[in-house]
Amino acid sequence: MSEFSLSQIPFSILTVSQMLQVHNELAKARGIPPIKTWKDSRVRLVEKVALLRTQKTVACKQEEIKKRSRPQPKRDAIMRQLAKIDYYEEVETGRRISSVTARKRPPGSVVSVGLPYKQIMKNLDATFGESMLWVTAAKMRQGAAGHTKYKLPQKRARR
Repeated sequence: MSEFSLSQIPFSILTVSQMLQVHNELAKARGIPPIKTWKDSRVRLVEKVALLRTQKTVACKQEEIKKRSRPQPKRDAIMRQLAKIDYYEEVETGRRISSVTARKRPPGSVVSVGLPYKQIMKNLDATFGESMLWVTAAKMRQGAAGHTKYKLPQKRARR
């Protein structure tokens, strides 16, 4: 014989105390505090139970979080390399300067220069094409989901 639950019975047959039991069972599975007593209308309790049935359980929510936070080692490695600053250069003269000197200058007078794409490909021992770097860089510039972790340099060296 299969196990029977109050939540399988139609609401019209259940008493208010039985409805509270159903509510508390559903609330426990969803991480919501139980209700001890009910003094409002029966219809409102039926609405609360119906809403609880549509909500996801705590286990489902935790599973979704695990799925979302799954590591992306290839993408993270690409983003780290794209964000790496090779050197700084003055805007007016175009000559290289150190990072210490760059920090002392006003913001508009210095430009950060990143590694060239070919160098990034060598650093990653890439088995993928340069187009993947371009797509990732474009997503980082746009601030797409999952691509906001690092900040791109202002320009890229052409070596």
